[in-house]
Amino acid sequence: MQAQEIKEYRNMLLAKREHLIESLGKINIEKIRENPISADIDDQSQEIENDQVMDALDLLDVKELEKVDQALRRMEKGLYGICLDCGAQISSSRLKALPFAQQCIDCAH
Repeated sequence: MQAQEIKEYRNMLLAKREHLIESLGKINIEKIRENPISADIDDQSQEIENDQVMDALDLLDVKELEKVDQALRRMEKGLYGICLDCGAQISSSRLKALPFAQQCIDCAH
């Protein structure tokens, strides 16, 4: 992989990381309940459902952030773009679509 390509992927990963951190901050702000749970059972149900959605989004962002950080660490070690399963080079088209991909397309399926 060329140094210029690695630089581009690194910039993509850093931008993705910044976006995820911002998203997690917004989710955490949304999760702070200023008012107690409503006394109305229908409102309570909606509030609980909203909390569950926010928790799910939080978990997805945390997992994606972990993958981005792992990709950046692999980059530092010179292992970026190499499939963790078979050791083959991950295609540039896959890395452009998913810069934190850990597997080549064959192993991902």
